Amino acid sequence: MLDPKFFRYYERDWVRLPSVTTVLQMLPEPDWVRMWKERIGPEQYKIEMEWYGDRGTTIHLMCENYFLGKNEPLPTDPKLGKFVAWFNYFTMAYKHLFGEVLEIEWELFSEEIGIAWRFDIVFELWGLLTLTDWKTSTNSRLDAMQKARYTMQLSAYWKIWNATHERQIDQAMIVLFSDSKKNGLWEVLIITKEELEKAWKEFSVILLMFQMTYPNT
Repeated sequence: MLDPKFFRYYERDWVRLPSVTTVLQMLPEPDWVRMWKERIGPEQYKIEMEWYGDRGTTIHLMCENYFLGKNEPLPTDPKLGKFVAWFNYFTMAYKHLFGEVLEIEWELFSEEIGIAWRFDIVFELWGLLTLTDWKTSTNSRLDAMQKARYTMQLSAYWKIWNATHERQIDQAMIVLFSDSKKNGLWEVLIITKEELEKAWKEFSVILLMFQMTYPNT
């Protein structure tokens, strides 16, 4: 059983819904994560996770400022140098494909579906309405389990958006920024509507399991 004190909920008009990532905690922990936690110990694990959280927040804010047209200073922490450099390369490579930005850091809430979350950005790419998620990692490529998990996560955002907006999402995109020295330092993964539909079917089963296991949390 999971510890509900680590669950995240959104509330609106006296309705309380779990976040998408809370529901995904129902998935088994990858072996490499378990072994890593055992190797470094609980105290160091807490320190590492706090740093990864701060890193992700900083890079997300940098992305948000760019697409909002804010001329804010870039992060100066040396630990973030490679992330900043590769974000600049990414925007230079793709900026001629960027179109209208519809929403940034927008909260999605669907009582009918039973989940809520705040996504990164929805904008036009190649003329297609694209739901995009920024990721940071010490690895330069996503493994099969990470891709499946992130695709399920995006499929939930996609489902809520399409249920609450007239203009529908055409595709999703994961952009991974890394400080790894192997295989390049950023990766772009395009996820089609067909892949999102398949992932949603898988996520909906996990959501049902969560609702049955934690009906009153």
